[in-house]
Amino acid sequence: MSRDSSDDVIESRPGGDAGSGTPYRGVRSLAAILPNGRIVWLRVDESLAPVRALGNLGQLADNTARWHRASVQSQSEAIERLSRTIASDTERTLDARIARTGATRRRIVASNRRLDRKLATAREKHLAGVEKQLRIERESVARLGRRDLWDKLLVLSSLPLFAAYGQPGAPLGANNVALLLTLLVFLVGDQIVDALFGSGDKSPYPVRDTDAWTYLAPAANLLAGWWLLSDRQHERFVAGRTVIPVDRFEPEVNPLLPLELLYRYTGEIDLLKIVALDHQDDFRTFAGVPAVATISSIEFSDVGKVNDARMEGLTAKVTGGTLTITLTVVATNTGADPVPPVLDALEVTWMVDTEEPSTSASIT
Repeated sequence: MSRDSSDDVIESRPGGDAGSGTPYRGVRSLAAILPNGRIVWLRVDESLAPVRALGNLGQLADNTARWHRASVQSQSEAIERLSRTIASDTERTLDARIARTGATRRRIVASNRRLDRKLATAREKHLAGVEKQLRIERESVARLGRRDLWDKLLVLSSLPLFAAYGQPGAPLGANNVALLLTLLVFLVGDQIVDALFGSGDKSPYPVRDTDAWTYLAPAANLLAGWWLLSDRQHERFVAGRTVIPVDRFEPEVNPLLPLELLYRYTGEIDLLKIVALDHQDDFRTFAGVPAVATISSIEFSDVGKVNDARMEGLTAKVTGGTLTITLTVVATNTGADPVPPVLDALEVTWMVDTEEPSTSASIT
């Protein structure tokens, strides 16, 4: 609605000083009467600010600008001081970091050097230990080789002892046990003594080296076996050849054939001189000792040949440790007196079992 139509417009203004030239703040309301008589209420926007308000606003803007410039100046100076402080702090921080880094680096270098020295020392110690252990192992292998050689020689030295004094068929025989114990004494006796009584020093070698005991053990084993068993009977069978005198005989007429004359030639062999000393007392008491004899050579005399002499029988018997061999020769009875011998030479071979017989039956 136009403000020039004052006649048709009724302006309603709030109370107040209308002559001051300053309009009331707020929204003005107008009422308009239309030609048809209808009243319409209109709302008018707020009026513009007056000059004084604009002057105050300008002064306020100037003051604000001055304060703003002062604040900006102060902020600039503060920022400059902060920048200088930050730069100084940064420089000090960098210097401190560099110093700490240098100190850390020096500590690391010193620690690495100490570690290198320790590692070098440990390495040298380890290498020395390895070299020492290798020397010990090489020496141990050499000692094992030497001991193995001499142990084999010791075992070989027992073979003739077992062959001479051993008891075949009786593994637990007295001779076999004695020889085995003797062998064990010389084989591990020194080690047993060391284990029981110990040695003065602690040797790093697991094997003892050869010593005088080792070198003397084979010969000592032979001597010990011989000393222990030399007086024992180690040969089951004893044998020999004996010449029976032909000038000593016992003639006897054959009771079955009176025309024949029996010649008995007897020879005695003292077996106690042949068997071992420790076996003599036992052998003397044996009964039914097996013994055999055979003629190794015989030579008939001219009389024997003329009288048709022939061998009738040969017996061998052991009694009280004496072997008695009896040869019976049959010849024609000529009735001559004295009775002439029918043999010029007689030699027999005999063999006797020295082991205690299981039966009392004699073998001829």
